[in-house]
Amino acid sequence: MTTDRGAGNPQRWRHEHSFGQDRLREGERRTLVVIAITAVMMVVEVGAGLGLAHVSIEVHRDTGAAL
Repeated sequence: MTTDRGAGNPQRWRHEHSFGQDRLREGERRTLVVIAITAVMMVVEVGAGLGLAHVSIEVHRDTGAAL
């Protein structure tokens, strides 16, 4: 049995539509690590009672920035 590969055959136009977008790239992995570290630190800071405003003031003060 032979297969017709003519223009009328829809099988002729079938092809894969996956171009690797389902795999994480190195930069995306690093970004996810940074997001995870940031989220953990926020939970620790808020849990310790520091709060984000207090942390912001301390960072501002510690960097020597003037008000």
